[in-house]
This record gives sequence, structure tokens and C-alpha cells, in this order.
Amino acid sequence: MENNSTTNDDSLKLLTINEVAPLIRRKGWQATKNWLKSKGITPVMITNRPCVYKINVDMALYYPLVKGIYKSNPNNWESLCRGILKNEALFQLLKNQLESETHILPKTKVIPRDESDNELLKRFR
Repeated sequence: MENNSTTNDDSLKLLTINEVAPLIRRKGWQATKNWLKSKGITPVMITNRPCVYKINVDMALYYPLVKGIYKSNPNNWESLCRGILKNEALFQLLKNQLESETHILPKTKVIPRDESDNELLKRFR
């Protein structure tokens, strides 16, 4: 399928289901379609053919790698990932997805004042 004529960016390229299959190492149309569904990628119909954006497939493929780097190197994960991912748009999308999943734990400890506070805390634990 041809690249979008308004941009030279490869990430906005549309891929057919048959073009996605070798990228994700799947054989068959249905297996590829199931993988896309499991990753939350919805194909769009272009000229009666289901297509997906390459950047969506790349995000699904690279997210486990970026998440692993983030967990093992929380202080300098961005510089490591920038060296791996040459596409800045892909890096920013993965960074936003990773930060939206990062949960902040409270840093304060609750000290109960009386027995009723103790019982309330026990219900939340």
C-alpha cells in the first residue's frame, strides 16, 4: 500500500493485514487479526481492505522492550530508549503510554488516632 502523500514519515504508513503478518511473525489472516485485536489495534477500511497504521503496530511491538528498560534503568531509561528508537513520534507515544500506567505510591504513613481508625484501616488493607 502506498505511503500517505502528505508526509514522508514512515510511521503514518498504512499496512494491510497481510503486510502486518510477517512483522509480528504470524501466519494467516485470522491469526494476525486476532493479534491486532489483543493489542487493541482496530483496523480501518481503506478501499474495502482492512489496514492499520504502522506506528500502532510498532507501539505494540516495542512497548514490552521499553517497559523492561524502564524497570531495569529507571534513572536513564529515556536516553537508552532514544538510542534504540530512531522515530521521535514513536518514542513520545511509548513514553506517554508508560507514564499513564505508572502508579504513584503514597509517601506518607497514616497513624490511627483511636480504635475506630484502626478498624477502618484494616478494611482498606
